[in-house]
Amino acid sequence: IPLINPDGVELGYWRHNRRSIDLNRDWFSQKHPEVRAVVQHIKGLVSQGKQPVLNLDFHSTRRDVFYTQSTEEVTSVADFAPRWLGKVGEQSWTLPEHALRPTSDLGTSKNYFFQTYGIPSITYELGDNTPIPEAIEKARVFARAMVEVFAEEALEPLTIPAAACQSFFCHMLDANAASLLELAGVRRRPTDQPNFGDLWPCQLEESAKPSNLAESDAVIGEDLASRIAEAQLQIQYGELPNSSNYLDLEKMLIDAVGVEASNVHVGRSRQDLHGITRRMIVRATLLDISRELLKVREQVLKLAEQHQDTVIPAYTHGVPSQPTTMGHFLLALDSGLTRDFDRLT
Repeated sequence: IPLINPDGVELGYWRHNRRSIDLNRDWFSQKHPEVRAVVQHIKGLVSQGKQPVLNLDFHSTRRDVFYTQSTEEVTSVADFAPRWLGKVGEQSWTLPEHALRPTSDLGTSKNYFFQTYGIPSITYELGDNTPIPEAIEKARVFARAMVEVFAEEALEPLTIPAAACQSFFCHMLDANAASLLELAGVRRRPTDQPNFGDLWPCQLEESAKPSNLAESDAVIGEDLASRIAEAQLQIQYGELPNSSNYLDLEKMLIDAVGVEASNVHVGRSRQDLHGITRRMIVRATLLDISRELLKVREQVLKLAEQHQDTVIPAYTHGVPSQPTTMGHFLLALDSGLTRDFDRLT
């Protein structure tokens, strides 16, 4: 929520609204419409099954300072604030003052959100004289560190696979999904308007679709396509069978949707699908190797940078010939690894 005190800001007030009310003392009583609107909005999200995990209330004051819960108060993410600040400190930033304040009856958003939801609730005070470019850069570092803390915490198990496909059956599901999109009339841009940064069909605007494609041209109608897609997702997010046969996938789709699910096989053979799947597996394997190769190159280049001036002998047929540096030698290794990467690509 970008700003709940626009009239106070417009008038140049430091912490009050137009009616000289300090809104950060109103969160428990909620007498004023600005605070009441935020509270009702959050309650509405919670009623939909969503769960707040962190409250940040941005203010300005004379210095950079974080107001957080005390060390004795247990939040839903334990020790969130010190862990967060610790990660920011690893970026060699000058940390803001960390002011621990035990929860009280004072009607601040920090107190309200902690008492109501048990979540880390922090007042993020930015110094009035902090240079704007520095404030923006710090926000980027803080945001990244915040995500890292939540990633470590893993509050809830993922509802979708956390890793890329690892089996023939999983790749076959992806290939089958591509067939479904094609048969349902979903297209990429016309071939005379290539845009390789926009290959996911569902994100295209109407103007990007072929003008001669009518709804009736779709081999599979929208309703059936939706039901097949839903069945595919249910299969993909479940325990996949150890199978490389399309007939096993087709049976699962028919069990979920009905015999019309077989329409997704129009215009292709099992050999077509299996061939595509094998190519996808090879591609995924090459990508895995390429990622690991890039990691090796990164370490070699870091080591070369550290040894730009480390003198060692160069050899010709095993005999010392002329001096060189360890950095130069390591760059030669990287050149070979680069050629390997280019061949894989």
